[in-house]
Amino acid sequence: MIRITSILITAIVAVYIPFAAVEPLARVLVPGIALMGAGIFPSMSLVVGAMKGDERTPKIVKELHEKLKNILKVLVAAFVLILVSILLLLASVGLEYTKNVPHVDLIRRIVICLAAVSVALLADRVSAVVRTFFAVLELNKKQALLVARAGNQKLFTDVRNSASLSSDDYGDKPKQLKSA
Repeated sequence: MIRITSILITAIVAVYIPFAAVEPLARVLVPGIALMGAGIFPSMSLVVGAMKGDERTPKIVKELHEKLKNILKVLVAAFVLILVSILLLLASVGLEYTKNVPHVDLIRRIVICLAAVSVALLADRVSAVVRTFFAVLELNKKQALLVARAGNQKLFTDVRNSASLSSDDYGDKPKQLKSA
């Protein structure tokens, strides 16, 4: 409900953006959006590389797979929204120079509204990516704790089972270090 409301508010506010403000806004938004887009493919590579089964339980491997698959879906959706946002912003600026088309102002206003909505949806997708990354971080923490506990238990067992050490193994008195 909140998303729909915020998208409607964004569209309504976009109706009142003066045409003269569109080009300066696009000059600011397009490079920022493009930078986000440039980071998506490396993020996808990192997500795919995070799917390792090293010392993980089958249950955690399945959980990790689902969370990573969700991240990839969100990243792909964000990339599509990035492309759509940039194209709509460019179209809204380009329509400024089209004078002979009937109803060009109405078309331009619609394109501006669509661009604003796509940018708002993109912002929502970015927050979804962040939330999902934190969920994967929690899952990795859980697995790391399991591995650490298992390693500590093995170490404790190895020490307990090793030959017991007595004071005879060290001698009766600690040796004095010679001073230099």
